[in-house]
Amino acid sequence: MGQRFLDKINPYLRKIRDLQFREAVIQLIMMCPDYITVCPASSTGKYHPTDEVGRGPGMLRHMVRVMNAGQVVCDINNWGNYHRDILIAGAFLHDAFKQGEETDQVDAEDIPLASATHTIPEHPVHIFNLIMGYMNLIGVKDKLSDQWLFDLAHACLLHEGRWTISMAQDLQQDDDMTDITREICEAMHIADMMASRRYFAEAMQYDRLFCADKES
Repeated sequence: MGQRFLDKINPYLRKIRDLQFREAVIQLIMMCPDYITVCPASSTGKYHPTDEVGRGPGMLRHMVRVMNAGQVVCDINNWGNYHRDILIAGAFLHDAFKQGEETDQVDAEDIPLASATHTIPEHPVHIFNLIMGYMNLIGVKDKLSDQWLFDLAHACLLHEGRWTISMAQDLQQDDDMTDITREICEAMHIADMMASRRYFAEAMQYDRLFCADKES
């Protein structure tokens, strides 16, 4: 799990400035499904750009657009590296379980299949549980504060904003959320909304790595 996904997005993860946090994010990516590299960003294509629909790098394109939009939100608010790093990580993790868990079956390209063939509503819960489980497993390691992973987990959990499902709302730990946590959660939602709207996303640049159907 995760190696193909990591290989595709590793150039972007280098934008994460805190090295300890970057390493934690890499470890989390390695626990995510590889099907995400050929997964559409949307099952219906109702709002997303056409280049994010259907089998191919659509989800990867969406993730890069979310990353770019998140950095714009940081620019507007004059936020520093903490916000920026978490939003970069969140861009690549928030939809990592879009179609559920990875299965033992593989496709013609030897990529594991997803447990569903469409977006599952509880996908924010999957990634939240992964991040919080990882945080609780490692504790405070190599001077990386739990707050980094806590804020990242909640940004992913609540990235759908007012459309957040009740299952996710029940998981959020309100008493431990700081003002910064709430800022990052709102910014994650705004970035995802911006990148998910066709009229905006088509104007957002993404790296040439995902601009063609065939990638090097």
